[in-house]
Amino acid sequence: MVQKINLKQNKKAISTIVATILLILLTIISIFIVWEFVRPFVREGLEREGSCFEALGKVKIVENLEYTCKKNEASETYVMVERKDVEINGLAFALILEGNIESIKIIGDENHATYETTTGIITDIKNTDGELELPAKNSARTYIITGLGANKVAVYPIINENICPEGDEVELEECVV
Repeated sequence: MVQKINLKQNKKAISTIVATILLILLTIISIFIVWEFVRPFVREGLEREGSCFEALGKVKIVENLEYTCKKNEASETYVMVERKDVEINGLAFALILEGNIESIKIIGDENHATYETTTGIITDIKNTDGELELPAKNSARTYIITGLGANKVAVYPIINENICPEGDEVELEECVV
């Protein structure tokens, strides 16, 4: 006995399978193209945040009324910053007085640094020895910020020219001399 094969039905079944395979391939190719476009942004963000994650809790303000305090009559803020074993390129300070914020960036190393402010209210910033330097690893430095006797101060590490989102913040009281 000879059986008749319906070629027309088989062609429809094969074309459905081919269409499904083509849709799957098109989806995979689309995902690959999108990933290639997004990957540099993800990598850059992870590298930046990864460095900041390593610095978490390793740059802190030392709470001591001799070294971290304010002198309102002289418009000075004293801040002692301790740095643990972490690589940084600078420090960012936020000084807060009655809702106003003055930002300062100190860029440099343990031997020399420079600063820039956002509004120019700050007239000078230096360490207690008269120079401006970052604290060395596993040490602390006191900064004298002239021009504003702030109520609150925050410090954030700067790593690879990026200010880390997590830092340390303290309320300031009058200095004990």
